Amino acid sequence: MGLIGADGAGKSTLMKAMLGLIPAKGKIIATHDLDLVLETCDRVLVLNQGKLVADGSVQDILWNRKLLEKYNLELPFCWQEFLNVSRKKGLKCPRP
Repeated sequence: MGLIGADGAGKSTLMKAMLGLIPAKGKIIATHDLDLVLETCDRVLVLNQGKLVADGSVQDILWNRKLLEKYNLELPFCWQEFLNVSRKKGLKCPRP
């Protein structure tokens, strides 16, 4: 079951349905969609060419700017928007 071409709402609905079918012991999701990771995961493993390069909480991994840049990953869209709006309003936010 793929998510290619699904819009945000459709993707979210499909993922929630899929995750509900799997026993709660653990789930593995292979994706480049970091918004999906932020919404559905507690722990993140980052692989590069089949090798584990990072393992940690969603916040620890997705807020690690050096790690994201090194492996050509982008902040989840919702975090990008939050930072953009915050900066425009002059609010100080921790830099990822």
